[in-house]
Amino acid sequence: MTDTHSYYAYCQQAADQAANRLRMLCENKWPSTADIRLQQRRDAVSRRQVWEDLHRLFLPPMDREDLWLLCVETARLAEHADEIVLEVHRQGNRTLSTTYRPVMQAALQTCLALHAATIALPSFRRGDTALRRLTEVRRCCAQTEKAYSLTVQPLLSAPSPAAITSLRLCDRILNTTQQCSSVCDRLYYILLRNS
Repeated sequence: MTDTHSYYAYCQQAADQAANRLRMLCENKWPSTADIRLQQRRDAVSRRQVWEDLHRLFLPPMDREDLWLLCVETARLAEHADEIVLEVHRQGNRTLSTTYRPVMQAALQTCLALHAATIALPSFRRGDTALRRLTEVRRCCAQTEKAYSLTVQPLLSAPSPAAITSLRLCDRILNTTQQCSSVCDRLYYILLRNS
């Protein structure tokens, strides 16, 4: 990696990975636990390489810190998406429950919007497109939180073992959406500093 575009490509890859994991679940295509663990090990190696490359690249310290934090935030997003898949495996599900399908689909839209925003990153100085895409991420986050509230209310009113496992999965989905929001905050900050 020799320039900042490579780090933005890393962020695009992590956002795309999170979106693909959620898309697979929405389409009832289940990745294996071994595949997820292998991808997590690869991601750890990639993050270590990003950190080493950032130290070699001549950048002002503030830019280096911004890029590193952006890479960390997007890596966490991918980890949260993997945790959703692992939780579904632990529950032994083979199809996506109608109970939490709306939350999962809203979270998928959020990840897809974030991926679209990361594609606009290398040209973020032309801020209008990036700003519109980040606003779309915010809108999707709000929709996911609304879907979460509507899904959780009935589950809390009639607690059962099945409701508790659905609540746990809904919480993981919401955590993924909140991580999308954190990445969006970091992107806003970078956009404002460089405009």
